[in-house]
Amino acid sequence: MSTRSTTSSIVSWLMEIKKCQITQLNWKVSTRSWKLHNEDTIEEVLTSAKDFFNERFNFKLFKDTASLIPFLHQGKINIIGLDIRSGTVTNMYGIITSLDADVSKYGSTTDKIEHILNELIRTAMLIHGYYDLSNGTIVFATPSINSSINGQLTDAVRVLNEIFKIYGFQFNFTVYINEEFTEHVLNSVAIRSKMKRVPAMGTKDLVGLKKNQKKDTNEHLRIGILVRNEMGKLAKNNQLANEMVQNLLDERYSKETFGINFPVLKKVVEDKPLGEQTTVNGLRRYWNMSYIINGEKYKICHSWSELQRPKFLNWLELISEKSSNNF
Repeated sequence: MSTRSTTSSIVSWLMEIKKCQITQLNWKVSTRSWKLHNEDTIEEVLTSAKDFFNERFNFKLFKDTASLIPFLHQGKINIIGLDIRSGTVTNMYGIITSLDADVSKYGSTTDKIEHILNELIRTAMLIHGYYDLSNGTIVFATPSINSSINGQLTDAVRVLNEIFKIYGFQFNFTVYINEEFTEHVLNSVAIRSKMKRVPAMGTKDLVGLKKNQKKDTNEHLRIGILVRNEMGKLAKNNQLANEMVQNLLDERYSKETFGINFPVLKKVVEDKPLGEQTTVNGLRRYWNMSYIINGEKYKICHSWSELQRPKFLNWLELISEKSSNNF
Protein backbone atom coordinates (compact mmCIF):
# COMPACT_ATOMS: atom_id res chain seq x y z
CA MET A 1 0.00 0.00 0.00
CA SER A 2 1.52 3.34 -1.08
CA THR A 3 2.04 6.35 1.18
CA ARG A 4 -0.58 8.29 -0.79
CA SER A 5 -3.27 5.60 -0.49
CA THR A 6 -2.48 5.16 3.23
CA THR A 7 -2.91 8.88 3.81
CA SER A 8 -6.11 8.95 1.75
CA SER A 9 -7.56 6.05 3.76
CA ILE A 10 -6.77 7.76 7.08
CA VAL A 11 -8.32 11.06 5.95
CA SER A 12 -11.47 9.18 4.88
CA TRP A 13 -11.51 7.41 8.26
CA LEU A 14 -11.25 10.74 10.10
CA MET A 15 -14.01 12.35 8.05
CA GLU A 16 -16.46 9.47 7.65
CA ILE A 17 -15.97 7.41 10.80
CA LYS A 18 -14.68 9.97 13.33
CA LYS A 19 -16.82 12.81 11.91
CA CYS A 20 -13.98 15.32 11.65
CA GLN A 21 -15.06 18.44 9.76
CA ILE A 22 -11.47 19.66 9.31
CA THR A 23 -8.39 17.64 8.32
CA GLN A 24 -4.90 18.83 7.45
CA LEU A 25 -1.83 17.03 6.11
CA ASN A 26 1.75 17.68 7.23
CA TRP A 27 0.91 20.11 10.01
CA LYS A 28 3.95 22.09 11.22
CA VAL A 29 4.60 24.70 13.88
CA SER A 30 4.94 28.35 12.93
CA THR A 31 7.43 29.31 15.64
CA ARG A 32 7.58 32.95 14.55
CA SER A 33 3.89 33.72 14.93
CA TRP A 34 2.39 31.10 17.26
CA LYS A 35 2.57 31.28 21.04
CA LEU A 36 3.71 28.19 22.95
CA HIS A 37 1.50 27.54 25.97
CA ASN A 38 2.28 25.41 29.03
CA GLU A 39 6.04 25.35 28.39
CA ASP A 40 6.94 24.33 31.98
CA THR A 41 4.47 21.45 31.93
CA ILE A 42 5.74 20.27 28.56
CA GLU A 43 9.36 20.29 29.80
CA GLU A 44 8.35 18.33 32.90
CA VAL A 45 6.34 15.72 30.97
CA LEU A 46 9.06 15.20 28.36
CA THR A 47 11.73 14.84 31.04
CA SER A 48 9.64 12.45 33.13
CA ALA A 49 8.76 10.30 30.11
CA LYS A 50 12.41 10.19 29.07
CA ASP A 51 13.56 9.08 32.54
CA PHE A 52 10.74 6.58 33.04
CA PHE A 53 11.16 4.76 29.73
CA ASN A 54 14.90 4.62 30.27
CA GLU A 55 14.49 2.99 33.70
CA ARG A 56 11.53 0.71 32.83
CA PHE A 57 12.32 -0.38 29.27
CA ASN A 58 15.86 0.89 28.65
CA PHE A 59 14.45 3.01 25.82
CA LYS A 60 16.47 6.13 25.02
CA LEU A 61 13.91 8.75 24.08
CA PHE A 62 14.90 12.13 22.62
CA LYS A 63 18.51 10.90 22.70
CA ASP A 64 19.81 13.23 19.99
CA THR A 65 18.21 16.29 21.54
CA ALA A 66 20.14 18.76 23.68
CA SER A 67 17.02 20.75 24.59
CA LEU A 68 13.48 19.42 24.64
CA ILE A 69 11.61 22.49 23.38
CA PRO A 70 13.59 22.60 20.10
CA PHE A 71 12.78 18.89 19.81
CA LEU A 72 9.12 19.90 19.93
CA HIS A 73 9.57 22.49 17.18
CA GLN A 74 11.33 20.03 14.87
CA GLY A 75 8.33 17.76 14.64
CA LYS A 76 5.30 17.66 12.42
CA ILE A 77 1.96 15.87 12.58
CA ASN A 78 1.32 13.82 9.46
CA ILE A 79 -2.46 14.25 9.66
CA ILE A 80 -4.67 16.17 12.07
CA GLY A 81 -8.45 16.01 12.36
CA LEU A 82 -10.83 18.27 14.27
CA ASP A 83 -14.25 17.17 15.50
CA ILE A 84 -16.13 20.42 16.13
CA ARG A 85 -19.57 20.53 17.73
CA SER A 86 -21.51 23.65 18.69
CA GLY A 87 -18.44 25.74 17.98
CA THR A 88 -16.20 23.75 20.31
CA VAL A 89 -13.43 21.27 19.47
CA THR A 90 -14.67 18.08 21.14
CA ASN A 91 -11.78 15.95 19.93
CA MET A 92 -8.54 16.49 18.08
CA TYR A 93 -6.82 13.64 16.29
CA GLY A 94 -3.08 13.60 15.70
CA ILE A 95 -2.05 10.80 13.33
CA ILE A 96 1.51 9.61 12.79
CA THR A 97 1.76 7.26 9.84
CA SER A 98 4.75 5.62 8.25
CA LEU A 99 5.36 2.65 6.02
CA ASP A 100 7.91 0.08 7.15
CA ALA A 101 10.40 1.35 4.59
CA ASP A 102 10.25 4.81 6.17
CA VAL A 103 11.17 3.61 9.65
CA SER A 104 13.67 0.96 8.55
CA LYS A 105 16.41 3.57 8.77
CA TYR A 106 15.96 3.48 12.56
CA GLY A 107 17.61 0.06 12.62
CA SER A 108 16.67 -2.34 15.39
CA THR A 109 13.25 -3.06 16.85
CA THR A 110 14.19 -0.95 19.87
CA ASP A 111 15.19 1.96 17.62
CA LYS A 112 11.84 1.79 15.81
CA ILE A 113 9.84 1.71 19.05
CA GLU A 114 11.83 4.66 20.41
CA HIS A 115 11.08 6.59 17.21
CA ILE A 116 7.34 5.83 17.42
CA LEU A 117 7.19 6.82 21.10
CA ASN A 118 9.05 10.04 20.33
CA GLU A 119 6.45 10.93 17.71
CA LEU A 120 3.45 9.99 19.87
CA ILE A 121 4.69 12.07 22.79
CA ARG A 122 5.73 14.99 20.60
CA THR A 123 2.33 15.04 18.88
CA ALA A 124 0.48 15.21 22.21
CA MET A 125 2.73 18.02 23.44
CA LEU A 126 2.34 19.96 20.17
CA ILE A 127 -1.43 19.84 20.64
CA HIS A 128 -1.08 20.85 24.31
CA GLY A 129 1.42 23.58 23.52
CA TYR A 130 -0.11 25.23 20.48
CA TYR A 131 -3.83 24.49 20.88
CA ASP A 132 -3.81 24.60 24.70
CA LEU A 133 -5.77 21.33 24.76
CA SER A 134 -5.25 18.62 27.37
CA ASN A 135 -7.17 15.93 25.53
CA GLY A 136 -7.10 14.28 22.13
CA THR A 137 -6.56 11.02 20.29
CA ILE A 138 -2.98 10.31 19.23
CA VAL A 139 -2.59 7.42 16.77
CA PHE A 140 0.34 5.68 15.13
CA ALA A 141 -1.16 4.00 12.07
CA THR A 142 0.47 2.03 9.29
CA PRO A 143 -0.60 -0.95 7.19
CA SER A 144 2.92 -2.33 6.88
CA ILE A 145 5.52 -2.67 9.60
CA ASN A 146 7.52 -5.58 10.99
CA SER A 147 5.18 -7.41 13.38
CA SER A 148 8.07 -8.15 15.75
CA ILE A 149 7.55 -4.77 17.40
CA ASN A 150 3.94 -5.55 18.35
CA GLY A 151 4.31 -6.84 21.90
CA GLN A 152 6.89 -4.33 23.16
CA LEU A 153 5.18 -1.40 21.46
CA THR A 154 1.78 -2.31 22.93
CA ASP A 155 3.26 -2.52 26.44
CA ALA A 156 5.06 0.80 25.98
CA VAL A 157 1.94 2.61 24.70
CA ARG A 158 -0.11 1.26 27.62
CA VAL A 159 2.46 2.72 30.02
CA LEU A 160 2.48 5.97 28.05
CA ASN A 161 -1.27 6.34 28.62
CA GLU A 162 -0.74 5.80 32.34
CA ILE A 163 2.02 8.42 32.53
CA PHE A 164 -0.13 11.07 30.88
CA LYS A 165 -3.05 10.32 33.21
CA ILE A 166 -0.79 11.06 36.17
CA TYR A 167 -0.36 14.60 34.82
CA GLY A 168 -4.13 15.02 34.42
CA PHE A 169 -4.16 14.73 30.62
CA GLN A 170 -6.94 12.98 28.74
CA PHE A 171 -4.92 12.03 25.69
CA ASN A 172 -5.60 8.54 24.37
CA PHE A 173 -2.59 6.94 22.65
CA THR A 174 -3.47 4.16 20.22
CA VAL A 175 -1.58 2.03 17.70
CA TYR A 176 -3.17 0.58 14.54
CA ILE A 177 -0.61 -1.48 12.62
CA ASN A 178 -0.88 -4.26 10.05
CA GLU A 179 -4.11 -6.22 10.76
CA GLU A 180 -5.37 -3.62 13.24
CA PHE A 181 -4.98 -0.95 10.53
CA THR A 182 -6.99 -3.07 8.12
CA GLU A 183 -9.71 -3.75 10.66
CA HIS A 184 -10.10 -0.30 12.25
CA VAL A 185 -9.34 1.95 9.29
CA LEU A 186 -9.70 0.24 5.91
CA ASN A 187 -12.64 -2.06 6.70
CA SER A 188 -14.65 0.55 8.59
CA VAL A 189 -14.32 3.03 5.71
CA ALA A 190 -15.20 0.37 3.12
CA ILE A 191 -18.30 -0.74 5.03
CA ARG A 192 -19.39 2.87 5.49
CA SER A 193 -19.00 3.58 1.78
CA LYS A 194 -20.97 0.45 0.89
CA MET A 195 -23.83 1.44 3.20
CA LYS A 196 -24.05 4.84 1.53
CA ARG A 197 -24.65 3.17 -1.84
CA VAL A 198 -27.63 1.11 -0.62
CA PRO A 199 -30.90 2.51 -2.09
CA ALA A 200 -34.05 2.99 -0.02
CA MET A 201 -36.13 -0.18 0.37
CA GLY A 202 -38.75 -1.89 2.49
CA THR A 203 -38.12 -3.69 5.77
CA LYS A 204 -38.34 -7.19 4.25
CA ASP A 205 -35.89 -6.28 1.51
CA LEU A 206 -33.55 -4.71 4.06
CA VAL A 207 -33.46 -7.90 6.18
CA GLY A 208 -32.53 -9.94 3.13
CA LEU A 209 -29.93 -7.37 2.12
CA LYS A 210 -28.27 -7.50 5.56
CA LYS A 211 -27.99 -11.29 5.34
CA ASN A 212 -26.44 -11.08 1.89
CA GLN A 213 -24.12 -8.27 2.98
CA LYS A 214 -22.89 -10.34 5.92
CA LYS A 215 -22.24 -13.32 3.66
CA ASP A 216 -20.48 -11.12 1.14
CA THR A 217 -18.40 -9.47 3.86
CA ASN A 218 -17.40 -12.83 5.34
CA GLU A 219 -16.24 -14.03 1.95
CA HIS A 220 -14.06 -11.01 1.28
CA LEU A 221 -12.61 -10.27 4.71
CA ARG A 222 -9.18 -11.69 5.39
CA ILE A 223 -9.52 -14.82 7.50
CA GLY A 224 -7.76 -13.31 10.50
CA ILE A 225 -10.01 -10.24 10.54
CA LEU A 226 -13.07 -12.44 10.05
CA VAL A 227 -12.16 -14.60 13.05
CA ARG A 228 -11.54 -11.59 15.28
CA ASN A 229 -14.73 -9.82 14.22
CA GLU A 230 -16.99 -12.84 14.68
CA MET A 231 -15.38 -14.04 17.92
CA GLY A 232 -15.70 -10.51 19.28
CA LYS A 233 -19.43 -10.48 18.45
CA LEU A 234 -19.97 -13.88 20.07
CA ALA A 235 -18.20 -12.69 23.20
CA LYS A 236 -20.11 -9.40 23.34
CA ASN A 237 -23.48 -11.11 22.85
CA ASN A 238 -22.74 -13.89 25.40
CA GLN A 239 -23.16 -16.59 22.76
CA LEU A 240 -20.32 -18.82 23.94
CA ALA A 241 -21.34 -21.24 26.70
CA ASN A 242 -18.75 -22.22 29.29
CA GLU A 243 -18.59 -25.70 27.77
CA MET A 244 -17.69 -24.24 24.38
CA VAL A 245 -15.08 -21.97 25.97
CA GLN A 246 -13.43 -25.05 27.47
CA ASN A 247 -13.46 -26.67 24.02
CA LEU A 248 -11.80 -23.63 22.49
CA LEU A 249 -9.09 -23.77 25.14
CA ASP A 250 -8.30 -27.33 24.08
CA GLU A 251 -5.64 -27.87 21.41
CA ARG A 252 -7.15 -31.16 20.21
CA TYR A 253 -10.63 -29.69 19.76
CA SER A 254 -9.18 -26.72 17.86
CA LYS A 255 -7.20 -29.02 15.60
CA GLU A 256 -10.15 -31.31 14.84
CA THR A 257 -12.72 -28.53 14.44
CA PHE A 258 -10.75 -25.82 12.64
CA GLY A 259 -7.53 -27.47 11.52
CA ILE A 260 -5.28 -25.06 13.46
CA ASN A 261 -2.36 -26.20 15.58
CA PHE A 262 -3.06 -24.12 18.70
CA PRO A 263 -6.02 -23.62 21.04
CA VAL A 264 -8.36 -20.96 19.68
CA LEU A 265 -8.51 -19.29 23.09
CA LYS A 266 -5.83 -18.62 25.67
CA LYS A 267 -6.81 -17.35 29.12
CA VAL A 268 -5.17 -14.09 30.16
CA VAL A 269 -2.99 -14.21 33.25
CA GLU A 270 -2.94 -10.84 34.98
CA ASP A 271 0.48 -9.24 35.61
CA LYS A 272 2.15 -11.65 33.20
CA PRO A 273 4.12 -9.90 30.41
CA LEU A 274 2.12 -9.52 27.20
CA GLY A 275 4.90 -11.06 25.13
CA GLU A 276 4.67 -14.33 27.05
CA GLN A 277 0.91 -14.50 26.60
CA THR A 278 0.89 -13.93 22.86
CA THR A 279 3.76 -16.23 21.88
CA VAL A 280 4.37 -19.98 21.71
CA ASN A 281 7.99 -21.15 21.57
CA GLY A 282 9.09 -17.60 20.84
CA LEU A 283 6.70 -17.06 17.93
CA ARG A 284 3.64 -14.83 18.11
CA ARG A 285 0.50 -16.95 17.92
CA TYR A 286 -2.16 -14.81 19.68
CA TRP A 287 -3.44 -11.29 19.10
CA ASN A 288 -2.62 -8.61 21.67
CA MET A 289 -6.25 -7.62 22.18
CA SER A 290 -8.10 -9.35 25.03
CA TYR A 291 -11.75 -10.40 24.84
CA ILE A 292 -14.07 -10.77 27.81
CA ILE A 293 -16.04 -14.01 27.60
CA ASN A 294 -18.37 -14.91 30.46
CA GLY A 295 -16.50 -12.55 32.77
CA GLU A 296 -12.98 -13.83 31.97
CA LYS A 297 -10.31 -12.38 29.68
CA TYR A 298 -9.00 -14.41 26.73
CA LYS A 299 -6.73 -13.93 23.76
CA ILE A 300 -7.55 -15.38 20.35
CA CYS A 301 -5.19 -17.39 18.19
CA HIS A 302 -4.14 -15.55 15.04
CA SER A 303 -2.52 -18.50 13.22
CA TRP A 304 -5.29 -18.93 10.62
CA SER A 305 -5.05 -19.53 6.91
CA GLU A 306 -7.60 -19.52 4.10
CA LEU A 307 -7.76 -23.32 4.37
CA GLN A 308 -9.60 -22.93 7.68
CA ARG A 309 -12.22 -20.44 6.43
CA PRO A 310 -14.91 -23.06 5.52
CA LYS A 311 -14.45 -24.87 8.86
CA PHE A 312 -14.68 -21.65 10.84
CA LEU A 313 -17.81 -20.52 8.96
CA ASN A 314 -19.45 -23.93 9.51
CA TRP A 315 -18.68 -23.73 13.24
CA LEU A 316 -19.96 -20.16 13.35
CA GLU A 317 -23.24 -21.21 11.75
CA LEU A 318 -23.72 -23.98 14.32
CA ILE A 319 -23.09 -21.52 17.18
CA SER A 320 -25.60 -19.09 15.70
CA GLU A 321 -28.22 -21.84 15.36
CA LYS A 322 -27.74 -22.95 18.97
CA SER A 323 -28.09 -19.36 20.17
CA SER A 324 -31.30 -18.91 18.15
CA ASN A 325 -32.80 -22.11 19.58
CA ASN A 326 -32.15 -20.89 23.12
CA PHE A 327 -34.47 -17.94 22.68
